Amino acid sequence: MSRKTYKLVISFTSIVFAISAIATSLLLPKFQKETPPNYFLFAFDISRSMTAEDYMIKHTKFSRLYVAKKAAENMISQLPSSSKISLAGFLGKAPSDKNLMIFLPYVEKTENLHEIKMAFNIIDSRNAWTTGSNIYALIEELSTMKFVNKTTVFIFTDGGDYKAIKETLSEAINRLKENRNINIIFIGTGENSNVSLIPDFDEYGEKLDTYLKDNKGESFQSKLEESLLISIANELGAKYKRLKSPTDTREIMANTLAQTLKSNWLTVYNFFMILALICFIFYLII
Repeated sequence: MSRKTYKLVISFTSIVFAISAIATSLLLPKFQKETPPNYFLFAFDISRSMTAEDYMIKHTKFSRLYVAKKAAENMISQLPSSSKISLAGFLGKAPSDKNLMIFLPYVEKTENLHEIKMAFNIIDSRNAWTTGSNIYALIEELSTMKFVNKTTVFIFTDGGDYKAIKETLSEAINRLKENRNINIIFIGTGENSNVSLIPDFDEYGEKLDTYLKDNKGESFQSKLEESLLISIANELGAKYKRLKSPTDTREIMANTLAQTLKSNWLTVYNFFMILALICFIFYLII
């Protein structure tokens, strides 16, 4: 075979691989549906501090948990239809106790929109029996959970009141850092500059005009413990984003989808492009 024929075959092969790579990117929506679904766990701090109303939207005050749930609904609407969704809540229990309460096991987004909506209605802080949230207990429990599929965990919290010793959770932190199937994103919920009072509720869950008080008769004060959450995120190799409003999710979802969805097709795309590049290099050498 002559040199000219070799170059012709190699150039044709290179073009075929390049077209295959482009076709992969153009057929991305169809390709995503045919690949295994991505899993998303939305975990909400449901301690009493999350009832603090320090979000002002159109001259109306809303609680941290209300804004967190609305933000999560907005985020779910941006996920692919084949995504598997789970909703959970956590309180200020000790690390030795089960801290994560599953309100909705993993369900496919499109086929279970009603169930997802109903689960959001169950997530409520008004009947919680503790004012603080134990982030370290949640970390301990997440580290013992088996994440068979790649899962993104969104943790909506104001940080809580607990200042646990990190050394006691070094093994849990290492387990989470080594687990390649879990991607944790802390979403700071609340005001971080001024403290807010925690509303009190009657036995029927109706909000009173008074605020929650401690044994000394002093009102509980709460604010977003942003420095604590950033520190924990850095320790875990996780991410942190402060939630400023229910619609403040564009950046979070852009980064999340870029990581989770590209994994479905980027390997195939790169494979074809690398082959095309190799053929092109041979073409230049011959």
